[in-house]
Amino acid sequence: SSTSLHVTWQPISTQGLRGILRAYRVYYIEKETYFTRSLRNVTVDCNTLQVELVDLYKYTNYSVYVVARTNKDGVSSTTVNVSTDEDSK
Repeated sequence: SSTSLHVTWQPISTQGLRGILRAYRVYYIEKETYFTRSLRNVTVDCNTLQVELVDLYKYTNYSVYVVARTNKDGVSSTTVNVSTDEDSK
């Protein structure tokens, strides 16, 4: 939509993970914008493989990546660049 993004991911391999997987944290930040940029995040439990990022700027590019959490941030996914939609007319 124009103010949200639906993010999904595959379960992480526990091989090489230091500790017990406790959660996933999704980080996101605006790219090349006139708005004040801020790195934000949403944390979900380790059985959840999707999240809806809400209250985003319309027609804006975002960088998004997912981090597996044990007691602290661990393995990170590749960063994906996506954008919110324009308002429909």
